[in-house]
Amino acid sequence: MAEGVGGRPKGRFLDGDPLWWVAPIKKKERNEEVILQMRWLGDGRRSSQDDIPPNSWKGWKRQRLEPKIQSFLLPVSWSLLLTAVGMLFLLFDQNKGYSPWIGTALVLLSPLSIIIVAYLLLDSRQSGSAREFFVSSLKDFWNLSLLSLLTISLWWAWDGKIDPSDPFWFIFLVFSILSWLWWTTRCSQCFSVRSSRWLMPVDSSKEVSLTKTWLSKVSHSNWAAGELARLPLMNGFLRLSGDRVNGVSFLVLEYISKLGCCADPWVSEDQELPLKGLANFFSMEINMTPINTQLRGVDMSFLHQLKVSWPAWAKPEKVIDPEEE
Repeated sequence: MAEGVGGRPKGRFLDGDPLWWVAPIKKKERNEEVILQMRWLGDGRRSSQDDIPPNSWKGWKRQRLEPKIQSFLLPVSWSLLLTAVGMLFLLFDQNKGYSPWIGTALVLLSPLSIIIVAYLLLDSRQSGSAREFFVSSLKDFWNLSLLSLLTISLWWAWDGKIDPSDPFWFIFLVFSILSWLWWTTRCSQCFSVRSSRWLMPVDSSKEVSLTKTWLSKVSHSNWAAGELARLPLMNGFLRLSGDRVNGVSFLVLEYISKLGCCADPWVSEDQELPLKGLANFFSMEINMTPINTQLRGVDMSFLHQLKVSWPAWAKPEKVIDPEEE
């Protein structure tokens, strides 16, 4: 068997790397003993908020997705620097002879850089939710309003040939900061929430017969790689798809929140997410309690007839207790 399975190291196909749930180890402190201790700490953290799914989910196993919040922090800092430099250009462009479009471009690059980083981080995870994330953002009132006002302002500035000393140019700074706050809050929620796919190995030759509550995304009832159906839920939907890993066919269940990102519905209710105040202001809060309640009323046992034995390579590795060494 290959050393890696499904893009993950051997023994970490389901649970992932314990080091995902701890702070990065500094290079000068990186040795075997420290790595062992951090892996033990990460192993406890990754399962600390796990909840037990209902009996109808018997046979499904959680595949944890890598938290991306740590990878998001540095780009956020750099995007703020773009805003600061752009603001300086807008303040002093008249005295130095610079075009106000330089400052405008820099301040608008700040939220744009957040968008690009968000896409790359979401696309790097096994859950293909990058498209959903951006499609759902185009339906949001705040984002649509900001985009509309920004487009009108750009057209006005370009067509009207506004004087470089006109205070109108600072409207782009205001829109940039609001857009930056909106995108940073949205990304922080999605990259911090516990995210998992739920997998079940199946016989791909059997029909995938769905109940009437599911909205089919294919014209047939056969197993296939890719999205098969959706079940509409409160503030999101449950996505059923097919995936083939190392020659084994899987059915995959993912809860896609109203923000368009994957969230694990079976976690404890005390999950703390960052920027809570801004999330409430922009109506971006991810409350899993009602989703959990609603999903417990959904019977998933009709898919159990497709299940086959789990492959040996999917068995999680045992994380060694440093005290036992």
